[in-house]
Amino acid sequence: MSPRAPIRAPIRAPIRATALAAIACALLTGPGRAQEVEVSPRRMLSAHEQMEFRGIGRLDFGDGYCTATLFDDRHALTAAHCLFDEAGRRRPSAGMWFRAGLRDGAQQAVRQVRRAVPHPAYRWNGRLASASDIAVDVAMVELDQPLLTSEFPNYLPGDLPPPGGAVALLSYGQGRDRALSLQEPCRVLQRAGPVAQLDCEADPGSSGSPVLTRGPDGALRLAGVISAKGRRLSYASAVSDTLPGLRQAMAAADVAPRRALAPLMGAPAAGSAPMRAAPVPRDEPETRTLLPNRAGGWKSVRPPSE
Repeated sequence: MSPRAPIRAPIRAPIRATALAAIACALLTGPGRAQEVEVSPRRMLSAHEQMEFRGIGRLDFGDGYCTATLFDDRHALTAAHCLFDEAGRRRPSAGMWFRAGLRDGAQQAVRQVRRAVPHPAYRWNGRLASASDIAVDVAMVELDQPLLTSEFPNYLPGDLPPPGGAVALLSYGQGRDRALSLQEPCRVLQRAGPVAQLDCEADPGSSGSPVLTRGPDGALRLAGVISAKGRRLSYASAVSDTLPGLRQAMAAADVAPRRALAPLMGAPAAGSAPMRAAPVPRDEPETRTLLPNRAGGWKSVRPPSE
């Protein structure tokens, strides 16, 4: 039997969306414009269609879930706020599971998260979030074992298009958490630096969903990650802007435990080869308790018991 995260609790309502939407709309739209958007239709993919997107999965963490997307055989991107609980405490990586290609309670593969890092500039700020917070609300998760790229397609980074450009949004969400849903085409309405306003709708559980574009060769590219929503709108952070910082954070996380082991091992004996430390999963950083004024994963919901 494949391991999975414990799933027990009922659905909770999102409480971060309103604050983020109000701030983002003020920065990215003129008065009244955000309310008149015609939203692209969304449909649930058939089992055959979903096979093309096996590299997109549900990131379960016991008391809820988000959406995550492979960009190589061992790493996936999601929203940074998915790594925090309602009090702003870091969720332990060992309690997270990536369920690739999840459909109707069965996944194509399941992997435990070895470690997870938010963007270095991300700070969990309760309800007090700004467009600059949305811009870096992205995280990288490292899986405990790789997934074969021949079986699980991953998505190379791409660029978010300018306003008017077409994108596709694939996501899990409240009321549709047992299969992947597609909105295509969605349009980029406005851009403010790395933040894009889209005419795609997002639901609780859609945090971390991939915004995909097609490259000149027709291949899909991972251009953005959903981290906030407004009324019939969603907001994405550009992967091309955030991925370099995430890679640096993951590299630093890999070096940190090795440095911690060095004083314990001492100097090698004369004539012997230096001892190599085996990779050790990184301990979670010291927990910082923030004011409990919102849920860390505002768009994460608890799935039904399976």
